[in-house]
Amino acid sequence: MEWSCLTESKELTEPEERKCGYYFKYTGKHLKDIVISDKWQSSEDIICFLHEVGHVIYYEKNPNLFEKKFEIESEQFKIMKWLPEIDKTPKDEKKHEEYKKRCKELRIKYVKILAQLERNAWAEALRLARKLKRDKNIDLLKPFRDKETNKLNFHKLKEIIHEISLGSYEHDTRLDIKKGLAPEDLKGIFTRKYKE
Repeated sequence: MEWSCLTESKELTEPEERKCGYYFKYTGKHLKDIVISDKWQSSEDIICFLHEVGHVIYYEKNPNLFEKKFEIESEQFKIMKWLPEIDKTPKDEKKHEEYKKRCKELRIKYVKILAQLERNAWAEALRLARKLKRDKNIDLLKPFRDKETNKLNFHKLKEIIHEISLGSYEHDTRLDIKKGLAPEDLKGIFTRKYKE
């Protein structure tokens, strides 16, 4: 499969979060491009780009998982589109409850797959960074090294990976739990606190 890296010239907003403008572009059901912003905020943004490359590596190992995510997203979208219409006709409460139940089931599947994809993309990104350092002496994690000791600052890396990146997904999941769209037991699925 061929991959490309596209550049979009966008000013990045949302100062409370690290927004590097990296995301996948789909062609049909398949991931095709990594789209990046050309407005890098700091040298640390390399880790976010590495994360997207981690998705590419993980995708090539597990293409069916991405396709499953796409199918769930499509079905969720259809249900969400119909719910407002059903809300207008409250006489069909049974159908409404069925839709809500199905929506919740899909949300659970979706969040579990998303957590797996995101966590594994980070794992692949860090493996790639270590491999490049070991085999080619290319240190993409240099912005995370202490200038005096040259040791990795794991606190800095953890902040980006767990608190900013995975933390934003965890935040969304907790909002879904509050709205009744996801069960309590999904709390912590993007962090280490989650137990399957």
